[in-house]
Formats: sequence, C-alpha cells, structure tokens
Amino acid sequence: VRAVCWALVLMLMIIYVFAMIFVQSVSDFLSERDDSSYPTLTTYWGTLPRTMFTLYKAATGGVDWENVIKPLSDVHWVVVLLFMIFISFVLFAVLNTVTGVFCQKAIESASHDHETQIREQIREKALYMRKTRELFKQIDTEDSNWITYQQFESHMKDERVLAYFAIMGLDHNDAWDLFRLLDADRSAFIDLEEFVLGFMRLRGTAKSIDIAKLSHENKQMRANLEYFTGRLEKFVAHLEASSFFSEQGEELATL
Repeated sequence: VRAVCWALVLMLMIIYVFAMIFVQSVSDFLSERDDSSYPTLTTYWGTLPRTMFTLYKAATGGVDWENVIKPLSDVHWVVVLLFMIFISFVLFAVLNTVTGVFCQKAIESASHDHETQIREQIREKALYMRKTRELFKQIDTEDSNWITYQQFESHMKDERVLAYFAIMGLDHNDAWDLFRLLDADRSAFIDLEEFVLGFMRLRGTAKSIDIAKLSHENKQMRANLEYFTGRLEKFVAHLEASSFFSEQGEELATL
C-alpha cells in the first residue's frame, strides 16, 4: 500500500509539472485568438485539470495520442516535442520504475510467505510430537515408559486412542504391522523415543524419497540374493564334482 501511494504521488507530480507548461503555452496561444475556433484544443488543453486529465489518459491508454497531439500542432512544434518527451519519460522511465518497485515488493512478500510457511511447518511438527507423546501416555497405563504389543493391541479398541490415530492421519487396522514398524530396534518393546520418531516417519502419505529409498533397498537385496545364489550354485557344483571323483576312486579301488 505504501509503495502504491508513493507511485501515485510521483505520477501526479510529473503530470502537474508538464501540465503547467502545456496550459501556459496554450493560454498564450489562445490569448490572441478566438477560443471557439479551436474547440478540440480547449477541450483537451483549456484548463489545468483538463490538461492533467489528458496527460494521464495519454500515459495510461485512455485516449489515442493522435487525438490530443493534433491540437497541439496548431500551437507550436516545440509543444508537440514536449508531449513526446513526456510520453517517452513516463512510459520508459516512470512506469518501468514503478513496475520494478511492485515486483520487488512481490518478491519480498513471497519471501515472507516462505518464512511463514517454515514457521507453520515447525509449529505443526511440534504439535504433532506433543499429540504423539499424549498418545503414548494414553497407551502406557503402567507408566513404565515402554509399550508391549499386548498393551498396544488392547488399546486399539479404545475410542480415545482411535481418535488420536484419526487426528494424526494414521491407519490403525493392522496393529501388528504398525507395532513392528514402530519397534525400530526389534526389542519387542516400544519406548517413547521410538514411538515419536516412528509416528513422524509414518505421518502422511509416502513421498518420492521414501519410494526411492525402498527401490534402492530392493535393488541391494536383489543383488545380495543373486550373489548368494551364485555362490550356492558353485558350492553345489563343487560338492557334486567331489562326490563324482570319490565314487570313481572307490570303483577303481575295488578293481
């Protein structure tokens, strides 16, 4: 809003200065002539407010230049040149500068919006972690700071626990799979840290990085399986060869 006000003030000052020159020139020209002989000149350039309005329309496309510049040609060619200078200055200097100011303000506003989004993400993360800790305490009725699968499954029918799952956007239908995903160290117990970090990983839908990570792990598993299969085939072939030579040796020994 501040930038808009300053841009309008600057435009008004420029139009006022040029309008004073045009009005003075037209007044001197009409002082020795009959005004009725130049109706178009008086319509566009007869008074200071009319002149300012004509300059504003000429700069913003509200009137065709040819319509307002023809009457000025009756006054003097210098006035026509001054009008061209005004148009060129406003279009190529003032308006471009004003546009640059607005673009800069828009960039700054977008930057502030980005910072606001970051703060909002941090706030949502903190809120989500707080809700997760509350859910952990809701399940850990014994205050032991860890949860067993029996405790976890028994609370899957609790409406308050199910409400927590719904608020955090998690599927609670398969308790065992969810418990295994949360139990990162495979200890058959889930402590508070595992619970919070596990829920943070499972929050929302799968992202591209999650899919890429899963694909990479599958490729590594496939490569290890192919390597193990190759070693196993070589080992079996070696055993078969050893068995064959052992049988041949026994047959020769009997001969």
